[in-house]
Amino acid sequence: PPAPEQVELLRAGARIAAAWGLGPGDRVLSTAPLASAEGLLGGLLAPLVAGASVVLCRHLDPAALTRRIESERVTAIAAAPVAPAAPVAAGGTVGAGPEEAGVPGADLPALAGSSARTLRLPHLG
Repeated sequence: PPAPEQVELLRAGARIAAAWGLGPGDRVLSTAPLASAEGLLGGLLAPLVAGASVVLCRHLDPAALTRRIESERVTAIAAAPVAPAAPVAAGGTVGAGPEEAGVPGADLPALAGSSARTLRLPHLG
């Protein structure tokens, strides 16, 4: 069992994973910085709690985003929150803009052509 101080983190990760409908067959690319609580919880912990794979990329080139999604067989993109009131929608929100996905400068047609769904990270504070 997890250490007592980790139980609430795991529960939060499990709630987010359930709201997003993540499971063992998913491969999640996180565009949010893992240095933020939102990025760490939604972009790393939630997929791992669900048994999903996490695709980590350093210095992701926005121009290569579609190619990376295809080559890594990404099924979902964990995107940075856009506003304090941004809800975590069940199944995610498809077709979000690139700035909302935390990929500055990426072009919308590249994301729109992908089959990966975009998941909104929760705003934690």
